[in-house]
Amino acid sequence: MNKVAFILSGIFCSWASLIYADNSSSSGLKFDNKQSHINQINGRFELDPTGACITDKKTGLMWAKDANLFGGATWGNSVDNYSAQDQINRMNSNPQAIAYHLCGYGDWRLPTRYELHDLIASMPRDNQCSIPVVLSTKSGNGFTDIRADRYWAGCKFDNGTAWYVSMSDGRTDYGDQGVFGYVWPVRKAIKAGIQ
Repeated sequence: MNKVAFILSGIFCSWASLIYADNSSSSGLKFDNKQSHINQINGRFELDPTGACITDKKTGLMWAKDANLFGGATWGNSVDNYSAQDQINRMNSNPQAIAYHLCGYGDWRLPTRYELHDLIASMPRDNQCSIPVVLSTKSGNGFTDIRADRYWAGCKFDNGTAWYVSMSDGRTDYGDQGVFGYVWPVRKAIKAGIQ
């Protein structure tokens, strides 16, 4: 690699890893919040005006910026107090709930396992084999408080189990609905592929 390519490569890697969701950088620079692009390199993710949600322009999905809004929860159903299903139901319908009508919307749901995997694939990593969440809770695309643990998907596998994606190793599996996992709300925001 010639010297110019090496320098440009170093600049690209530095900027990719130093721009954070609050539009600051580790060098102390502030970026224009009106641009609202979280990832200044590829422009895939955009922070909404409230600062609490991030839209993925590739998939058209809007995600809660905080990947740990509710802490751990069982998968449960909408009537099991403080289960993943109940937390989503409350944020859509109960004005006293955590994250009620987050970013002004009341159509939040649990993501599919495929949507969670696509989100993992978008995060920067040290190499093609590493899982990004293990490396840092700053995802590089604006999300915060990502836990290296299971995140519930919205589908049951059978009566006693439900699908999840492990952020510690990228594995998709199904597990007992009574075990704690994390809830990362998502909703359809825009037509996919809008850049």
